[in-house]
Amino acid sequence: MKRPTPKKVDCAADAAQCESSWTQGVLLPSLCSAVLLQLAFPPSGLYPLAWIAPIGWLLVCRRPQAVGYAGYWALWLSGCLFWLVAVHSVRLAFWALYFGWLAMSAYLAIYIPLMVGITRLLVHRWRVPLVLAAPVVWTGCETWRSHLFSGYAANSLAHSQAMQPLIIQMVDQVGTGGLSFCMVMFAAGLLEFAQRLLARRWCHSLVPAMIAGSLLMAIAGYGRWRLHQADSLALQPPVLRCLLLQENTPSIFEMSPDFDEYVARARRSWDKYALLCQQAVAERSAGGPFALDLVVWPESTFTALSPLVRWELDGDDMPPALRSDLQAQGLDRQDLEDHVSQMRRGFDVQVQKALLASRGVDPNALPADPSTASTEKNLPAPDLLVGCDYIRYSPDDVRRFNAAVWLGADGAVADVYSKMHLVMFGEYIPLRPLLGWLEGMFSFASLQAGDQPKSFSIGDAQVAPNICFESMMPHVIGRQLRQLAGQNASPDVLVNLTNDSWFKGSSMLDHHLAGSILCAVENRRPILVAANTGLSAEIDGSGRLLQCSERLTASTILAEPRRDGRWGLVQSVGYPLSWACAVLVACAALTLLKRQRSAK
Repeated sequence: MKRPTPKKVDCAADAAQCESSWTQGVLLPSLCSAVLLQLAFPPSGLYPLAWIAPIGWLLVCRRPQAVGYAGYWALWLSGCLFWLVAVHSVRLAFWALYFGWLAMSAYLAIYIPLMVGITRLLVHRWRVPLVLAAPVVWTGCETWRSHLFSGYAANSLAHSQAMQPLIIQMVDQVGTGGLSFCMVMFAAGLLEFAQRLLARRWCHSLVPAMIAGSLLMAIAGYGRWRLHQADSLALQPPVLRCLLLQENTPSIFEMSPDFDEYVARARRSWDKYALLCQQAVAERSAGGPFALDLVVWPESTFTALSPLVRWELDGDDMPPALRSDLQAQGLDRQDLEDHVSQMRRGFDVQVQKALLASRGVDPNALPADPSTASTEKNLPAPDLLVGCDYIRYSPDDVRRFNAAVWLGADGAVADVYSKMHLVMFGEYIPLRPLLGWLEGMFSFASLQAGDQPKSFSIGDAQVAPNICFESMMPHVIGRQLRQLAGQNASPDVLVNLTNDSWFKGSSMLDHHLAGSILCAVENRRPILVAANTGLSAEIDGSGRLLQCSERLTASTILAEPRRDGRWGLVQSVGYPLSWACAVLVACAALTLLKRQRSAK
């Protein structure tokens, strides 16, 4: 009997076929998803694309063939493509942040292959329908991304819809993650409908079509109802009359700055803000009496080398670290006290000048005795909410904060809010035992985080400030509002003080504004944004952009917010849907890890 001739195996051909398989079945649809999702965000702003952008990644989730290591690398690559464009503004602040931009993009891209891998586990192992598995995993991954390593909550799928008030109303009940959940469910339903239709499974195609259609109808119906309520609320009298200041003063980080130039630049920036305030009030009061409750200076713009200082050292008490620093510089306690006194005098003069400007008077008309400025011409004076550095000298340590300082019409410091959620590598260095050397290398001084939210009683309103990217972290603001509500100090208006000049007018300004818009809807509170270089804005409790400045310009906004306070599940309990998804994702990830170890 003749033995069969062994079939010749072409290893090169098999490898090429395998390469072609993952390229066509993983890389191309993944890249399509990344491109469509990027186009849905500013500067393109083609928001409808976000509803179909996940389909490429969902195709990979649905395919019966194994994805393989090469496929997961392709998924990560598509995530990198999206995030490198989405967060490119990070690199604009300082050359060293190019490394931060690359590292941040590489980390955030991990969530794409993670989402696909866990979704495939649910679909192919646990037999969960794609139309349910995909939104659960997507929302869970977004939730973890918003919390891990300080968290980055911007550029979620829901943020692409920020300029569509009808769509975003539902986030007061289900949160930003809930809207992302619905959008992925719609994309999965659309994919299932199309594939069953192509397979001529007419009856089976009705179910996903009904799911997608019902979602759109529910979102639109709820949005229309809430916006109808908002129209009625807009007829109420305003609770506050507030002037938001925005100048176009750049922020420059230098490792070895020329001190004289640095001082001159800081003074010029401060003078621009004071003059802008004076001109805005003078123009508006030209036609008759003009009353203001509040003037807001953006984050850090009021400091100008004269921070708010609180001296709590009595006798010879002094923190050991401060004593060592003084000795290293050849200084003593008296030198420090003289320096503190100089900063205090500078701060007091700036306060009196700012009060003059808020009355429409030339801030340089400050009398020889600043204490008489408060009665100058008997003009009405608003309160001030100013972004300012805050230094506290105590026997235990010296603490430095990024603060929003509330100044009364008499110039006295009424209260201070210190920023609670700091930006990693921007305001503090993590893992100080390992990375503390970066502070010396880049002349960087870490800040401390505040420990409690504040609500200020200004005019007829309770005003709660937040600073910089805190408004992009919805769980941070939500937690603050629930804490304030427990203290019977629930705010009527939120005010965000931010200095976005680091991003030079790029799309990060749009991402920040989108976060503030969805934050307003989640908490049903109007938000006022005072941003150096823009985008300053007045946003009502329905997330409608009532006023918005141009970027990289000097302008002012006269905001007159109305009280909202409509009930929502997010205000009461937070984000149960998002956390349920996050817990399931964590359990599934542990299952995947266990399977990987068993396979080895």
